[in-house]
Amino acid sequence: MTADPTLRANLERCLDEIREACDLASRDPAEVRLLAVTKTATSIETAEMATAMHEAGLEVLLGESRVQALAGKAADLGDLPFPVSLELIGSLQSNKARSAARFAARIHSLDRSSILHRLDACARELDRRIPAFLQVNLSGEATKHGFAEGEVEAALELARGLEGLEIVGFMTMAPRGTDHETARPCFARCRELRDRLAPDLPWLSMGMSGDFRGAILEGATHLRIGSHLFARNDGGSP
Repeated sequence: MTADPTLRANLERCLDEIREACDLASRDPAEVRLLAVTKTATSIETAEMATAMHEAGLEVLLGESRVQALAGKAADLGDLPFPVSLELIGSLQSNKARSAARFAARIHSLDRSSILHRLDACARELDRRIPAFLQVNLSGEATKHGFAEGEVEAALELARGLEGLEIVGFMTMAPRGTDHETARPCFARCRELRDRLAPDLPWLSMGMSGDFRGAILEGATHLRIGSHLFARNDGGSP
């Protein structure tokens, strides 16, 4: 399979922007992983973007918000001749935990204590230890999931005692309406929280299409970018 020229150009532009932000932050671009959010992309577009990422020498990380879509993409992409990491970035329902434990290479959105217990049980049944992020709600918005700042320490202690989970870092989303610059205080708080409570955790999943440059400046290691990668020349997205 060859990548669509528009998608390849979008990827190249995004990588240039990541490198520029890393230069500003005096960071090595190799520290920052790009996760292509494919939830609005067709299976063909997803495979083309995966191919473009592979051709660019990137680890192919793809993010889906729903477990059903993630499982479908796993089937659709099974014939690609290179490794693909399918990662869950949306809130996980308890009744989908077993499927998530089966198909998700990594989970970015552990947002409540009950799902920690449920996913741990499913992972142990499948003899897995799933790498996962604790989602932290630092904006205080009711529309966002995640542990409040004051709940994170207890959640971390709980999660670290579960054999089926390997906590690798924190994930957060900036408040609605912010941009690359105005989102930075939220990302800085997430980094500071990680540094204070769990300096041994290596990763911070933060930054999306509208604010990823600010996230890089504040220490993000995983960027969840969708529309910026899949935008079309007419300004639309798939």
